[in-house]
Amino acid sequence: MSILHIFRLSFYSYPMSMPSGTQHQEVYRSLPSLSSLAKTSPGNAISEASSTASISDLEASRITPNAVNHPPTKQFKSLVSEFGFCFAMATSQVLAEYLLTGFGPIFGVLAVDLKSTTSRMAWASCIHSVVTASTTLPFARFADIYGGYPIFIFGMCWLFIWTLVAGFATNATIFTICRAMHGFALSAIQPASLSMIGTVYKAGKKRNIALGVFGASAPLGFFAGIASGTVSANFNHWPWYFWAASVLSLLAILIAALTSPTICRGGLSSDILMDWWGSFTTVAGLLLITYSLVAGSKYDNGYYAYKTLVPLGIGLICLGAAVYVELKVAACPLLPRKFFKAPSMKPFMLACLFFYGTFGIFIFYSTFYLQSVEKLSPIRLLVYFIPLGVGGIMVAIVSGMIMHIIPITRLLLFAGLAWIAAPLLFVFVSPVSSYFAFIMPSMICATLGLDLTFTISTIFLTSTQPPEFQGIAGAVCSVLVNMAIAFWLGIAHVIYSQTQDRGVSVVASYKWVFWYATASSSIGFLICLLFVRIPKATGELIQNESRCWDKDGSGSRRRAQDPR
Repeated sequence: MSILHIFRLSFYSYPMSMPSGTQHQEVYRSLPSLSSLAKTSPGNAISEASSTASISDLEASRITPNAVNHPPTKQFKSLVSEFGFCFAMATSQVLAEYLLTGFGPIFGVLAVDLKSTTSRMAWASCIHSVVTASTTLPFARFADIYGGYPIFIFGMCWLFIWTLVAGFATNATIFTICRAMHGFALSAIQPASLSMIGTVYKAGKKRNIALGVFGASAPLGFFAGIASGTVSANFNHWPWYFWAASVLSLLAILIAALTSPTICRGGLSSDILMDWWGSFTTVAGLLLITYSLVAGSKYDNGYYAYKTLVPLGIGLICLGAAVYVELKVAACPLLPRKFFKAPSMKPFMLACLFFYGTFGIFIFYSTFYLQSVEKLSPIRLLVYFIPLGVGGIMVAIVSGMIMHIIPITRLLLFAGLAWIAAPLLFVFVSPVSSYFAFIMPSMICATLGLDLTFTISTIFLTSTQPPEFQGIAGAVCSVLVNMAIAFWLGIAHVIYSQTQDRGVSVVASYKWVFWYATASSSIGFLICLLFVRIPKATGELIQNESRCWDKDGSGSRRRAQDPR
């Protein structure tokens, strides 16, 4: 079963027509909320592709004609209009990957032009992911309440503004703010685009094609980001890397405004409350803790400096408050307690944090190593990363074909071994090493680990949850990717800077970072080996009403007040 199959399965289980009159309230309660549509990416976050194979007989058997009220057959005025809509939705995936992977190649040129230190630029590289991780769940809730279209347009407009401003940044402070705003915009765009696709298309071939285009755009954005970043760095014109993203954002805004059908422009449910306190404490806690991890590399006393300990302490207090709010206070918590009751859920999520953190370290520090030690030109660097882009598509397709044949737990363990091998091979790379001996195998292992883990996590998280938790499951996939990258990359920056301060050579400092990544992936592998046993998907997706959740995680209908 592929990622795309999971999307289809969740899409098909909700009614999608919008009658008028006295019935509209009941239909709104059963319209497809984001809870059946969300997916990450990575940022998320990272290269992943979806199979476009036809829906399986098993999935089709779960769809009953009486349970699905489809939208009107003709949603678009012309084929060109429909193509434009699909293009606008796919740009969310392209931009998410583009703005993550292309930052590594321009990192060195950017630091020189902005007259900034490596430690300050390290915070700029982390804040994009931590903002995306901390605000994805709140924006997923917004899309459930107000519908995908207004959230999508807001996110794209916000991204257009701040990618344009980033190209004119003259110092590290302004640039860091721009990177934070990029993450904020992407956390709105990705869940909203999936909500719009699911609302417009009924079960069938067209939805398969739309979701296929959406999934396949992720590796396209992944490689486009590396290509644009390396070309911009090669000609010393890094602003064009961001201006290209602003042009694409503006194009998506115009096309979405002209082609989006009426059915996806309205609100979805009035029975869902916004968890304001949970959102605030979660965002504040994650931001402050990540800042303290990165800031430790700037001060003489490292983690013992008060400028590091104070934000760390406040961040831990905020996260503690977030846990209390989610468990004891919130009527509709962002993460209900019942979500974690599935077998192996907690150890699996913990292992994913170690795996995705390893990838964040690998994608940035392999780039830095190849640029500073191997002295590769930007164009040659782009060629070195081709296996990551091409391999992402191939692994996603193959994994979708074998997932029902090979036990998922064994595939996860195989992915864990690939995670270990990817940074470990870079430990033994030297300036005279052959590309085919160490670097190319490392790139292949990285894409094997990433795409297999992301596919497995999507299947596991969605198939073990009831219908009302499908959106949470999809959002959690994105949160895991971006949170791990932000936290683990912050620690990697500390290791590199502290070893440099102690007189260790540049090459040795990089090797220390790769050893850290190897240790991280090894811990994730051991967690999977000892504690994770992924069951077969048993959570049949059926029609269900929108609901809030009690503090114990059980569903109970509540009459929501207007959060505005």
